[in-house]
Amino acid sequence: MHGRPQLRLWFGVLVLSLVVLWSLLATKPRGELPSGIVSAGGGTPTAAPRTPSAEAPSAKSKMKCADLFQLACLRRGVTVDPSGAVQPNVRGELEALRLYETIIHDNPEWTSEQVDEELVKKIYTERRRTIMLETFRWVAREMKRVIDHKPDNVLTRAVKKKLKQRIDTTYLELPPPASIYASEPDLFTKNEMYFESLENNRRVIRVGGAYLLTAKSWFNRVFTLSHELAHAIDPCELRADKIDPAAYRRLARCFYQQKIILKDPEQHRCGTKNQLGEAFADWMAAEITATAMEHYKERLKTHDDIVHSAINAVRDLCDQESWVAEGDTDLYPDPAVRIAKIFAHNPKIQKFLQCEVDTNEMPYCSF
Repeated sequence: MHGRPQLRLWFGVLVLSLVVLWSLLATKPRGELPSGIVSAGGGTPTAAPRTPSAEAPSAKSKMKCADLFQLACLRRGVTVDPSGAVQPNVRGELEALRLYETIIHDNPEWTSEQVDEELVKKIYTERRRTIMLETFRWVAREMKRVIDHKPDNVLTRAVKKKLKQRIDTTYLELPPPASIYASEPDLFTKNEMYFESLENNRRVIRVGGAYLLTAKSWFNRVFTLSHELAHAIDPCELRADKIDPAAYRRLARCFYQQKIILKDPEQHRCGTKNQLGEAFADWMAAEITATAMEHYKERLKTHDDIVHSAINAVRDLCDQESWVAEGDTDLYPDPAVRIAKIFAHNPKIQKFLQCEVDTNEMPYCSF
């Protein structure tokens, strides 16, 4: 990181940019971003254009399952479900940067390392760490249960064992100390979460500090952690272990036939700009989130509770172009595809939403 004078200059420019961004977002309908903004999820929606005149369908009327994209992404303001809410990404990043500024202002003689350590203490509190770790353990347990419940003629016992081993050797890596994110110190103020394969067959999931400040909904944490953990067993990651189950090939073929992914998996299995890994992670995350809704159903007392929980689960996908790294947008299916054709196409999610299924809808992709 830079020295203190440069750090203050960098901070001032960044905060000013975020304030401008926040003011722009505050004047637009939910789901519509100012042009030119790029973020973590990929591509501008085409299936349901985001225009100021577009209106989200009412959660109280009989909604079509595919309407969830518009319902989530054209919605104004913050949606609250019985477990919490999901604030706009920029709000958490702005809050984290303000904490950073306060620490620097109050301790002008501190080094960058000392500032980072104090910031970590304020953001990655014991309570927030505990919530994330407990959710992660729940997600990992449920994902292994999904694998175990597949018939042996779909996933052999040997394949199941390898998949579960990969889940068990993937770790949620949270500060403190700040040094565990030494390779990416900016993550403390970012609303991001990502999976990474490291040396020695070790896999980690890292969480940006701003995410902890904005994601209060259990359903959002479940979906996001499930998506990242699913990368440990996605078709492209499995290639490293020379695992290629027939069930995975069928699933990939279905994704391609339904235009969830754009490239033929038989010809472009895991090459550059391939969307298969992300589509698989969304598909698995939808399965785990459906289980979460079943687990939480006693507290989902109204239809609005159910719909709001589903909205919050996938809310981050609406803004994915603002958090995807430049040049990586082709790695992700369009947000409308991710929400309408994967998440809202899951039969268990549809059952909870009590939504109207399109009679012309293609069968749900599965193993």
